[in-house]
Amino acid sequence: MDPRNNCGCSWQGPFSWIADNVDTIAVVSIASHSGNSMDVNVEQLLKGKTYDKVVRIWGDRGYECRPPVELFPRNSRWLLALQTIDKLPADSFDPFHPDRSFGRIGDYQLPACGAYWLAVEGDRVSGNITSILDWDYTPEMDPVPIAVIKAFIEGKAGYADIIGYSNEITSPEAMMRKSKLWLKNQQD
Repeated sequence: MDPRNNCGCSWQGPFSWIADNVDTIAVVSIASHSGNSMDVNVEQLLKGKTYDKVVRIWGDRGYECRPPVELFPRNSRWLLALQTIDKLPADSFDPFHPDRSFGRIGDYQLPACGAYWLAVEGDRVSGNITSILDWDYTPEMDPVPIAVIKAFIEGKAGYADIIGYSNEITSPEAMMRKSKLWLKNQQD
């Protein structure tokens, strides 16, 4: 499933590029979905602070640059880079669709215009951590320990540390293969 919609946003980059520009980064497990929101259990906080162990994250209503919450199945685990909702637009609530909302002040939103989420399995994450290819959410790389990502966020590790674990495929041949696949997917 392609998490983008027709919002026209620009690619913000891989997880490593956007980590500095978000309020909260946390390892979470998906507890439930309701409309375009999901409640998540916060397992580990890597950046920011939250006073609750369960927080609400708002996804796409059909016209925002957010992924649909269905992309995150119940009981799955993710490392999410989140923005706090600190103000509401005029159309934040639609009385004709009360189960779909922009969100509430103090809740979180998950942008779709970059690699703002990584899949978690055990103590490792996978997804676009460092790939420079636009709109590539799942590049060819090995899972990376969460501890390395945490050290990167804290400034105690660098790109070389991540790439050392990920064995990211950065050869010209791999980039050509990825580019051809991306172009093919754009035509479909």
